[in-house]
Amino acid sequence: MTADLIIQLITVLLGSGGLIAIFLVSEKKSAAMLENIAKANEEWKKIIDRQTEENNTLRSENITLQEKYHQQFDINTALRQEIDTKNTKIAVLSLLRCKKLRCIDREPPYGSGIVDLSDNDPTQNED
Repeated sequence: MTADLIIQLITVLLGSGGLIAIFLVSEKKSAAMLENIAKANEEWKKIIDRQTEENNTLRSENITLQEKYHQQFDINTALRQEIDTKNTKIAVLSLLRCKKLRCIDREPPYGSGIVDLSDNDPTQNED
């Protein structure tokens, strides 16, 4: 390319609006890029909203499951305490049980006192 050819191209572009067309093409590209970015942002917002909704439902489910767990733990504790008191009663009764038939002379010799085995308080003994 010669210098004359380059000058002719520049004058043609300036004279016929080719330079303006070049700027418009770049402007269209940037507008299309901005539109694509806006669409991508909308999609991300939808994803974030969906995830926020899912997090809220999972948090509420977690709270209900924790409440159920605490209720079951309380029930389990009460049942363990009941088992402990009954095992204590069984141990006391097995110690006080007479080993001979008809218990004329007591064997073992202890247990002559009155023992309260009611459900009120298994640790209290009346003498």
